Amino acid sequence: STILTKNDIEGIDKSFSSIYQDRLMPTIDIVYLSENLYNKRLLVEKHLLSNEGLSPSQLEKQLQKHDRKIDSLINVFSQTHMVDEESKSLIALQQRVNEYADIEQKVIRLSKAGNKKAGQELFEGQGTVTFQRTIGRLNELTQIQTAVGKELVMESHTCVARSQNLSILQISLAVIIGI
Repeated sequence: STILTKNDIEGIDKSFSSIYQDRLMPTIDIVYLSENLYNKRLLVEKHLLSNEGLSPSQLEKQLQKHDRKIDSLINVFSQTHMVDEESKSLIALQQRVNEYADIEQKVIRLSKAGNKKAGQELFEGQGTVTFQRTIGRLNELTQIQTAVGKELVMESHTCVARSQNLSILQISLAVIIGI
């Protein structure tokens, strides 16, 4: 009974640690990833639609700053314990992020060449589709995080229930022996 209870407590500790380290913290990273992606999108949009926006060179520097943050967040995320589905989804997210960054670079080149209109068409067409796919990958990661977190909570509940049953059994045996 004592050995089983000890194992259950270790299992509960491991589950709660994993919920924090491998589920909660990466979910926070997903929020920051999303924020950086949207900020990039807004910068490009402002550049294309406003004559008062950033120059192409300034835009490029701002986008690179966000790209470094995104790469850092993905790197931190990749160092957590992930299920196979999560790993595949994270790789797909990185590919979408890179595709979107390539489109941004094409928009900047077009803008530098004095063809903002073509850049705007690229941004609104292929850029929008790629951006939506990127956000879709973030949503997919969030759903996986939620599902795995629920499994960990269920494992903890199972361990607690088993420990409670063992305690009830011990108390019952003590009462019977005492009588």
